[in-house]
Amino acid sequence: SLIPNLVPRKHLTNAISLNSIAFQTATIAGPAVAGLVISRFAVGWVYAVNAISFGAIILALALLRYRGTRAAVDTGLNWKAIVEGWRFVRGTR
Repeated sequence: SLIPNLVPRKHLTNAISLNSIAFQTATIAGPAVAGLVISRFAVGWVYAVNAISFGAIILALALLRYRGTRAAVDTGLNWKAIVEGWRFVRGTR
């Protein structure tokens, strides 16, 4: 949901494609790298590498410049809306 607010509209398709490629690559490469780390070192190092990677991602997210508009303070979600949703769910069984 951040991608449309991070890139211009004309580059949106490319950005979504690159994000998908990165996700799929990580899905395949992550376990492979973990296996290599376990075989060469110990299981604890996998957790250390994972923590370091999370730190890098958090730093990258902190440095992003958000171009989108701020959400309204009142999102419309209140107890009345929750009760209404609950009644809908109970009534559609």
